[in-house]
Amino acid sequence: MIKVGSQRGFVDHMLAVVPGSLAVYSVAMSIGKPQLAAFMGIIVLMAGLAGYGLSLAFQDTKIHNADGWLFAIAALMAVGSVRNINRILPEEGFPFELFAGAMMFGVLAAGAIFAWRDGTLLFLSLPSIAIFGLVGTIDSYRPGLFLFCLFLVLVAVLYARTHQRTMIARAAKLGAEEEQLRRGAWRWMAGPEWAFAAASTIILFSFIGAPVVQQSLSTVSSQVRVNVQSQFRQAAQQNRANQSRPSDTSIGTGPVRLSDTPIFKVKTDEQLYLKDAVYGAYTGRGWRKIPTGEVFTRLPLSEEGAAELPFRRTTPIPTQEESPLARTVRLLYKPQGAMGRNLPIPGPVIELSKNDDELRESGTAMLGIDLSNTTERSAFVDGLEVVATLPLATMPTTEAAGSIDRVYTNRLGIPDSIRAFARDAVNRANASSDFERAEAIRRWIAANMKYNTEIESTPPNRDATEYFLTESKEGYCDVFASAFILMARSEGLPARYATGYLMNDPQLDAEGFFTVREKDGHAWAEVYFAGYGWVPFDATEGAEDVTPDSQIQERPDWQRALQAWFEENGGMVAALVGGLALIGGFLLFAKNSIPKGVSPTRVEVVRSSYRFAQIIERHVGHPKRFSQTLREYVNWTGDRLGPCTEAAQDLAKRYDAHMFGARETTKEELVELNKSVDSFAQQLKSVPKPEGVKRGFWS
Repeated sequence: MIKVGSQRGFVDHMLAVVPGSLAVYSVAMSIGKPQLAAFMGIIVLMAGLAGYGLSLAFQDTKIHNADGWLFAIAALMAVGSVRNINRILPEEGFPFELFAGAMMFGVLAAGAIFAWRDGTLLFLSLPSIAIFGLVGTIDSYRPGLFLFCLFLVLVAVLYARTHQRTMIARAAKLGAEEEQLRRGAWRWMAGPEWAFAAASTIILFSFIGAPVVQQSLSTVSSQVRVNVQSQFRQAAQQNRANQSRPSDTSIGTGPVRLSDTPIFKVKTDEQLYLKDAVYGAYTGRGWRKIPTGEVFTRLPLSEEGAAELPFRRTTPIPTQEESPLARTVRLLYKPQGAMGRNLPIPGPVIELSKNDDELRESGTAMLGIDLSNTTERSAFVDGLEVVATLPLATMPTTEAAGSIDRVYTNRLGIPDSIRAFARDAVNRANASSDFERAEAIRRWIAANMKYNTEIESTPPNRDATEYFLTESKEGYCDVFASAFILMARSEGLPARYATGYLMNDPQLDAEGFFTVREKDGHAWAEVYFAGYGWVPFDATEGAEDVTPDSQIQERPDWQRALQAWFEENGGMVAALVGGLALIGGFLLFAKNSIPKGVSPTRVEVVRSSYRFAQIIERHVGHPKRFSQTLREYVNWTGDRLGPCTEAAQDLAKRYDAHMFGARETTKEELVELNKSVDSFAQQLKSVPKPEGVKRGFWS
């Protein structure tokens, strides 16, 4: 059995915090943020070093024994402060969909400071495992598998060292000598070999069973996996292909799987496109915002002239004339989680029920409200009513505007094949007006392209839209919208790329709210018409959906309702369960008192029996087997005890009676029993030892 020090040391603290550093580093690299990865990894290591220093400072004090409580309090505080933690992280921290990463980082960093004993050191591996689970879900950082294997090895070593220290401490408490743990069956039960064997088995089953589990749970995982692949996985590839023209949002990046996670609820009278961003410059692999759209100014609001809501816009809306051809729509919002930077809205804001001096809008009023500087976004949005303006639902008869920003009509770089597709679509429809031409292009794309959220990513160094129209002919909303925009621009129509949410779910809750979920995320095109403004054109409407059934099948209502409840209350439940588990584990591990219901006298009898067995073992040269009772061990020694055999058998019976009898042993009986053992030991010294037995322990 490998010897491990009976005292915890610096090595053990590093074995606890280094796996945590590997975990946070891997998850940040999975979303393409190396600065964030380095920052979090270093912070966890520094927290571990601070924890080691505090453990030395409070050694042998009552505070040291309260590390489990301090760990729990610090972890719960980190969970409750996840948004504040995320704000101070480099590279804008984690996106909303991955707030769990920021939460587990907080738990690791806070917990490492108060991990002073074996129990709390081992507990640090739990948030690390959760983070590596997130890394596996994102599945974009290939070295993550290697780092996870290293994580398992480090945790196994820590577990082995902790396990042996615990066994030695318990044995010493019962009067056994440490050397006994190095013989017979105890070699595997008490030593680190047992822990290593258990860890190796887990690792082996992980590698063998992982593909089976992944295949069997593919349907479920597609529902809960966040859409980070489409945002980050192709970032490096896209940058290599288009270093001269980087994109603010990429297209054609491969399979997309969005979950049922609620984002917000909205009450309105119709189904709407709720946009949170628009883009004008095409890069070949995605879209960029135009410079004027990136300039944000205070939203001009006043209480004067308000018609429906308390605050009304005081200046004209850029790029949209106020005319009878525009209409208004009223919306009421209720957040279901942390709100993002922009409030998804169908069009420019003209009235609000609340005002905040930090509310802003973009230079082209492409976003209804920018919430970047609003202190508590969710609190502000909760109960917010908005009146927005958008085009009438009737067919525009005017021509597309010529005074719009030229970036929206830029035809440079549009491949000839795309121009030919647009001309063919317009000619086939005999379209005359600009609106008819735009609608003809939309119908042509829907009829000739197929919708598939499981399509592979666009090959490197290829134009994503041209590849979609000429070769793959399958994709999802991003390439559908991009194809429409390039075809529309080739026909002289001003068009732009919009992202946000489409209110797909027709079901309302008891209060009349639509629930907008992550899976409602969408991209579409908009064409500008004078007097109307920006009119949505969704080329995916009417397209054949060829996504594999395993990815598009709907779950039963009860499953969706159950998941919605957990998504809404999961944080509170997880914090409560985690806190209780932490406290329970701490109490269980730290408890060194005698088990409830066992008298101190009976424990002394057990210790006395160990001493009796050691006396026999030193004489006969063979230890008592793990499976043997004391009486069986005495009988097994046979005539090796010589004339002391009968006395040994009598003592073995007495021990059985004291240890397993219904009556408690008195102190007087215990004293008499120990005297009998002492007398037996003296008599045994006069009996010659069997041949080959040396003095001291048998080896």
